[in-house]
Amino acid sequence: VEWGAKMFPNSIFVSCDSCYPESDYMQVLDRMTKKKTAFTIMPALKSFSTPRALEKRCLQNGWTTAAAINMFSFFCKHVDRKEWQRIKMIQMADDFELCHLMTTQLSLITVASKGDMMQMMACLNLERTKDFITSFTPNLQQVNLKPVNVNHEPSVGLIQRYGCASGYIAQKEGYLVYSGCCFSRPNVPTTELVYVSCKETVTKKILECDVKKCFINGHSRDNLVFSSLAISSNGTGFLFGGCSQDGSLKASSSAYSFKEIQHLKYDVTLLETTGPAPEPRWRHTSGILTCSEGNEESMIIFGGLTTNQEVLNNAYQLNLGTLNWRKCTILGDKPKASHSHCSAMWNNSLLMYGGLDEDEVPICSLYQISFLEEDQISFENLNICSSLPSRYSASCVLDEKMDTLIIVGGVDLHYNTELPDILVVNLKTRTLLSCFQMQKELLLEPVLLFGVICGIQRESKNSESNSVNLFVFGGGGVPDYLSLERTFYNHPFQITLPYV
Repeated sequence: VEWGAKMFPNSIFVSCDSCYPESDYMQVLDRMTKKKTAFTIMPALKSFSTPRALEKRCLQNGWTTAAAINMFSFFCKHVDRKEWQRIKMIQMADDFELCHLMTTQLSLITVASKGDMMQMMACLNLERTKDFITSFTPNLQQVNLKPVNVNHEPSVGLIQRYGCASGYIAQKEGYLVYSGCCFSRPNVPTTELVYVSCKETVTKKILECDVKKCFINGHSRDNLVFSSLAISSNGTGFLFGGCSQDGSLKASSSAYSFKEIQHLKYDVTLLETTGPAPEPRWRHTSGILTCSEGNEESMIIFGGLTTNQEVLNNAYQLNLGTLNWRKCTILGDKPKASHSHCSAMWNNSLLMYGGLDEDEVPICSLYQISFLEEDQISFENLNICSSLPSRYSASCVLDEKMDTLIIVGGVDLHYNTELPDILVVNLKTRTLLSCFQMQKELLLEPVLLFGVICGIQRESKNSESNSVNLFVFGGGGVPDYLSLERTFYNHPFQITLPYV
């Protein structure tokens, strides 16, 4: 830095530096580096770990002006949109989450100038990045984490997945999990179907996770990531869309049914549908609603991405009786085109939170999607946006006893240690009830809370307590840049929420 200032009196100096060593993402990368090389990257990072420290380094070593800018902001504002799309496609599985984390929590671009080049730098109109962007600072409560016992150790590999589809089967009180990138073949999507349930141990102090591999009869499925799986009232699963990764990204418009014919044995059928089918898409949202006319169930899908990265904001319904597709007319508070939402069912409506819009801006809205007539659906913004942070790729689960929606994790484009890991929304009063920060140092390994699957288990069905246990598994799938393979979380964990 000092040598450049001395040798070039009229110049612009550009450097790229890693930053924010305390962030979850940098903790994960440091763990990978130590595992491969026995060295840590943290001492080097901590010397110049903030935008102001990087600017000060330049100003104290001969440069007249300096601005440290967020790499994500630089790409969005100063790089051609098509070139930015090309850069993102280089990422493994086109991971928006990892691309955003790298450009917001890993790298800062420092631009310094002196002499005649100062005017040129001023023309660039660079927006300096703040040290800490405080967009949401509630009074956070701390919650503890505990590891979850898994019935058989080899079963852990079955739930070490990223980009998978999951649906809750109410009759069995468990989750059906399909596809995604799996621990056994980290860079190739899997077609394994798994049933996951969780229950209290005898001591009621820790949860036990039961993981069973399911047997599949029927149609050969595509190897897909980021499909959606919705469960009907009779326990049948309906899979739609997704993205194949056989050398190139290609979205799918196929729909499958998963019907249990024996215990842990499913008949999988490629549905022969009629009517105008939706565009092939992935990272969309789906749910099954009952239409008041005829009491028929339909699968609703909304949003998502096409093969060409077009962001969608249309909705379709598939009548599960006739297998006929219809494009829905959206009434009410029509949402932006978006993808990577999370959703849950509530009172014959679909709740949809967050997402990423076409300008790559996270969304803070919580929508309630309901049937009006056969081809009309209503989107109602529950107007909690003044309280909810903007994020995408979160996970959510409904607490039916309390009529609350529990939101876990997700990706925010600002590094802020005060952002909550867990939000609890009261759906009746439409208010933010509680916020929680996880004590992640209690985990055996650092985690990034995006793309996870979250379940809920009450202490006892007859308990008067309002506390609930969450069990979290899957997600992450962070690439190990030293081996070009994905790493997955080794153990599921539980979180006890003592909210009222």
